[in-house]
Amino acid sequence: QKLQASHFKRVHFANNFDPWSSSTLKHPQYEDITEQERTSKVCEIQQQRLERAILHIRELVKFAIAYYFYQQKWLLKSFIDQLNNSHYG
Repeated sequence: QKLQASHFKRVHFANNFDPWSSSTLKHPQYEDITEQERTSKVCEIQQQRLERAILHIRELVKFAIAYYFYQQKWLLKSFIDQLNNSHYG
């Protein structure tokens, strides 16, 4: 049976969403930490997300994307080194 496009709901994107913003950290366990600790935790979580994403990208483009993320200061040099060592090591 063919699915009609009208059966799918529209997806709306938030134009102003910032995954690095401390305001995205809504979990109750982080309610009582300072703004600086919250910002640090958000950065840690976002870096972990990006690292996991990189590990699922095809080999042909994985290193270019990882290096771009590193240039944007979204990933640490240690992750890039680990990625290179696992491939070339």
